[in-house]
Amino acid sequence: MKRSNIAFIISVTLHLICLLIFMGIRVESEYRKASGSVEVDLTKITDPKLLVKRQKPEPPKPQIMERKTEIDRPNRIVELTTSAKFTPTRTDRGTPALKSSMMPTDLKMPATGDIGNVTFGQGIGRVDAQKVLKAKKSQLVDFVDRLKGKREIIYCLDISASMGAPGSNKLNIARKYLVESLMELTENDSFNIIVFSKEAKIYNTSGTIRATKENISNAVSFLGQFNQMNIRTNTKTDLLSPIMLALSMKPNIVVVVTDGLPTAGIIQPEKILQSIRDANTGAKIFAIGMEIDEDQPEAWLLKSIAEQNDGEFQIL
Repeated sequence: MKRSNIAFIISVTLHLICLLIFMGIRVESEYRKASGSVEVDLTKITDPKLLVKRQKPEPPKPQIMERKTEIDRPNRIVELTTSAKFTPTRTDRGTPALKSSMMPTDLKMPATGDIGNVTFGQGIGRVDAQKVLKAKKSQLVDFVDRLKGKREIIYCLDISASMGAPGSNKLNIARKYLVESLMELTENDSFNIIVFSKEAKIYNTSGTIRATKENISNAVSFLGQFNQMNIRTNTKTDLLSPIMLALSMKPNIVVVVTDGLPTAGIIQPEKILQSIRDANTGAKIFAIGMEIDEDQPEAWLLKSIAEQNDGEFQIL
């Protein structure tokens, strides 16, 4: 009896120990599940792609790039202009300042000295004239330079109404072209100016004058008095008369500037050519056609005058 009781107690004790061990293992397993994992019911997931854990891509980190740019910009000179009338004095010359847009600013000046005020009247076309004078030397200046010794030049400028027609800048360009030639003369040279339409008007009635700075300045002022308004009534052009007047002063160069055929005096081209040949005693004639086509009759006439008198022809 005692033995059976002892055996029963031992059996119960062993079972209790086993139960405690089992309960301890169970509690530890539940604790691990609760703290380190998430229960997922795989039977409720229909899309197999969801079974794969997707990682959200991290945006790339911005890289700061240093851009080095070296730009070599040339210095630019800006000339300010104003529409106000500006009369430079001796102290103003050579000093950067606000210049009048009405004044020619790109005429080539003598190396030293003062030629006085230069005024070309109203509305001088500086932009168009710059196209003519942008070269270092014009064809006319080069032509005159080739004549060695003392130069005696007569400039004949057409001031008929067509030279100042609306929308045209022929008068201003022609005038500026002649001024450039004037300013290249030396005091050993002499000159005179004839302006013409139906009648011819001579600048100095006594003949040619020395190309001093003062005389050139006065001649430029004389040319500057003609503009679109005061030549609009000059409806006729006599080409032969100013050339004959120029040849009578016995120059060695005659410059003729016009824009069309003669409409007054002798108008027949052959008679004009013959008259010039008979009167010329050795002058070279430089003929300039303003805005004419080289195939037009006026171009042929001017070219013939130049070629038959040892000169040159140019179209501006």
